Amino acid sequence: MPKKPEKAGSAGVTGKPGGTGKPLNILILCLVGGILILGIGIFTIFDGFYTSTFLKGVNATNAANITVNGVHVSRSAVTSFLSGAVEFEGFIGVAAGLIVIISGIMAYSAAQARPDRVKIFGAIAVVFSLISLLDSGGLVIGFVLALIGGILALLYKNNG
Repeated sequence: MPKKPEKAGSAGVTGKPGGTGKPLNILILCLVGGILILGIGIFTIFDGFYTSTFLKGVNATNAANITVNGVHVSRSAVTSFLSGAVEFEGFIGVAAGLIVIISGIMAYSAAQARPDRVKIFGAIAVVFSLISLLDSGGLVIGFVLALIGGILALLYKNNG
């Protein structure tokens, strides 16, 4: 009786014998987490632009100053600082999201040719998922998914 060919089960996505040897779960987790982090970063940048534009319009009509401990600070200076801080926070989220996405793709593509590099890209994904917490971490869901993807890449063993 001829033997049936073995099917690649879910174990194959992590590089176990009988599978493909490609870490598909790492790719999916890093992609989804990175997209969430990237999306919230872009939203934060636009929120900073909107806030700065809206509050500068309010300043033009009210033209009030704030006095703190005898120091006069115009409301437009405070508005510019706060909107700039929000925009910078958004740029951190965009950069972290892009790097998490790229590290997931690189870990997936390096699994066959250079399996030792998968751990390096996993470490990069973990570090930048932690950095994404400065910009809400993709509503925390993106942070968690990217962190799990990076940890799985750090634990990856090529058995194929």
